[in-house]
This record gives sequence, C-alpha cells and structure tokens, in this order.
Amino acid sequence: MNTAYQLKRIAHGCLMLSLLAGLAAAQQTDKTHPNQDSPELYLSFFFFHEDFAKWSDERVAAAAPADKARVLNSSAKHLGIAPADFAKLQEITSQVVADLRGVGDEARAFVESSKGKGPPDRARLIAFDNRRKAIIQAGVAQMKKSLSPASWEGLSSYVNNQHRQHVHISPPGRQKSQ
Repeated sequence: MNTAYQLKRIAHGCLMLSLLAGLAAAQQTDKTHPNQDSPELYLSFFFFHEDFAKWSDERVAAAAPADKARVLNSSAKHLGIAPADFAKLQEITSQVVADLRGVGDEARAFVESSKGKGPPDRARLIAFDNRRKAIIQAGVAQMKKSLSPASWEGLSSYVNNQHRQHVHISPPGRQKSQ
C-alpha cells in the first residue's frame, strides 16, 4: 500500500473516532441533566429562585427610585414572567422551600436517631421522599394556578431550558459515598 493511502485511512479513522467520541460525550452530557418537568428539576428551581429573589430584592432596594421598576422588570424578564407576577412567584417559592426544609430536617433527624441501630427504615425514607415530591408537585400546581398563563408559559420554558442546562445530576453508580 502506498503511504498517502495509509495516511488517508488513518485520518479517516481518527475523524470517525472523534465524531463518535463527540456524539458519546453529547449523549452523556444530556444524561447528566434532570428530565424536563421532573421533581428534581423543580426542586433545584425552587431553591435557585429563593436565592435569586433575595438577590433581586437587594438590587431593587439599592437602586435609585427611578431605576427600581427597571431592575424588577429585568429580574422578571430573566425568568420569562411578567413583573406583576414576580411577587406571587416569590411567595410560592418561599412556602415551598420552607416546607421542603421542614421535611429535610425531619428526615435528617430520623437518620441521625437511627445511627448505631442499623440502617434506617426504608419505608420511612421513602415516605420522606414522597412528601418531598408532593410538596414540589403542589408548588408547581400553585404556580400554574397563580401566575398569568403567559407568565406560566415563560417560566416553564425557562425552567425546562435555561435552568435545566445549569443543573447536573450524577449518573447511577457515580453518587458520592458519605
């Protein structure tokens, strides 16, 4: 075989490998994000929005009186909602996060009380997880009910697209052990 032909085959093989590796990486990357409309995605959103709303409130408070509406509008626009719905969303988020923290505190206390007595009761752990999911579902339903249709559509798009791209989950078998 001539050298040019061999180099062409090697180059073609390298190109195919890099394309396959890129495709595999793209598929792997997508698997590290939660599914659209999943409880894990909305869990992340509720905690993100709690912090975002606090940050936004600080920016509004620090803004000159003439700029307060512009700052609030900017925060609402980032989420795809009408400025009039920002306070409603903040109220819902605050309640959901408080409820989730309560369940989390109860679950941690239960696990701590189980130390030295063997593994914690699996049924109780599943019950805590079911309560967490119910709180998230109720929060999503409250947003759908309370926000204007246009704001809900914009927020849903934000959560399932922009926010989702910033949320990473560990693939099965790769969770950290504690």
